[in-house]
Amino acid sequence: MREAEARLRTMAANAPVLIWQTDGGGVTFLNRHYLLFFGKPVEAVAGMGWADFLHPDDAAGYVAAYRSAVAGRTGYEYQCRFRRHDGEYRWLQNVGTPLYTPDGAFVGFVGCSLDVTDSRRAAEALAEADRKKDEFLAVLAHELRNPLAPLRNGLQLMKLAGDDPAAVGQARSMMERQLNQMVRLIDDLMDRTRISRGKITLRKARMPLAAAVRNAVETSRTLVEAAGHALTLDVPEAPIHVDADEARLSQVFANLLNNAAKYTDRGGRIRLAAERRGGEAVVTVEDNGVGIPAPMLPRVFDLFT
Repeated sequence: MREAEARLRTMAANAPVLIWQTDGGGVTFLNRHYLLFFGKPVEAVAGMGWADFLHPDDAAGYVAAYRSAVAGRTGYEYQCRFRRHDGEYRWLQNVGTPLYTPDGAFVGFVGCSLDVTDSRRAAEALAEADRKKDEFLAVLAHELRNPLAPLRNGLQLMKLAGDDPAAVGQARSMMERQLNQMVRLIDDLMDRTRISRGKITLRKARMPLAAAVRNAVETSRTLVEAAGHALTLDVPEAPIHVDADEARLSQVFANLLNNAAKYTDRGGRIRLAAERRGGEAVVTVEDNGVGIPAPMLPRVFDLFT
């Protein structure tokens, strides 16, 4: 019996896991690894002294769970943060098993605590990677959906045009513009690093503002017409040239037109206007739809808001 007890004490004292024992009032034994974790002598954590090392956000919950287990004479598991000797808070998975005398009297708990900080961080990293994957797929679907509609319409127009070379040529030109737009978007989307960091490279060049407006209208026309809206364009005949990324500018205008179409009751009015104000070009999209509540305005540029 002495040999068995000595063997068990040696195992408990030196096992690479934090082992402890309590009576009804608090800690009565900590193994060597637990004392190394705290960096304190056993007197500093005996009784309820260990509660001083709990993270402020976890202290009340864990102490309540421990006292509830004492009152109920039941085992428990609880995950919380303890302050290590270097000041870092580490997540510990605490498992307590009730101890009884041969006649059934409760005498406390024996338990162990496992440092699960690294596994929690790994799980959080996986969850974040999964979130970014879903976000990327949502961006992909959102950005590629817009150019597909005019491409489909172009095919339909070419079928209806028959032998009319002018109509076929017009449809083909529109489809080429939208296809180039889609290729550009796909090239950007394939660089997931920039997407995850929120950094999109702009390819600026001198361009007529009307070109971006035309591409946007082509992209959004199906949605606008399907809802029976009246779309008015107010673009000056004199060309306004800007230093901009045509693909991205077209995307901005198309998204504004799409939102106007989606959030305006059927048969609504949408107006897109462009004008020169000093050294700037100003584009306005207006509709008579539901609008945006004031509390939401600070969030309108959040992803998918």
